[in-house]
Amino acid sequence: MKLIHIADLHLGKMLKLYNLLQLQKECLIQIEEAMRQDDIDGLIIAGDVYDRAIPPQEAVNLLNAFLSTIINDLHKKVYMISGNHDSSDRLNFASSILEASGLFIETHLQEQIVYHEEDDVRIYMLPFIRPIDIRRLYPECPHTNYNDAFAYYLSKQQPLDHNYRNILITHQF
Repeated sequence: MKLIHIADLHLGKMLKLYNLLQLQKECLIQIEEAMRQDDIDGLIIAGDVYDRAIPPQEAVNLLNAFLSTIINDLHKKVYMISGNHDSSDRLNFASSILEASGLFIETHLQEQIVYHEEDDVRIYMLPFIRPIDIRRLYPECPHTNYNDAFAYYLSKQQPLDHNYRNILITHQF
């Protein structure tokens, strides 16, 4: 299985008064071309899809066009998680419906890390989380700092099945 991994697109970002959207569009076109030419099976987008929780409409349209090409035209799967700049609820919109098309989105912490199997590969999807998210799920978690809370969460996970190639997509500090 051949995958392309990208992260921190920050679609819609402005640098002072300069809109980066055209440069971002050109970058996404290069990714589309690479997926066409190199027979890539899927795309991993590891968070910070947008630059802010409520992105400009042009950024939303750009992502929509890009994902439409990857999924509908190239027939590739996309595994996308939210980062600390994304709105988990907004990015999660229609995710259960979109899975049938090959777009897998994970934006909320689950008791067990969500994964998808593709042949002999398991792709685990862990969106950006904070210690408070872990404490909501595990009230007994004794830690309030990021590293200790994250280690506690990982200690609650099922062991990896080494009969698979295991990939973790995450966006953490």
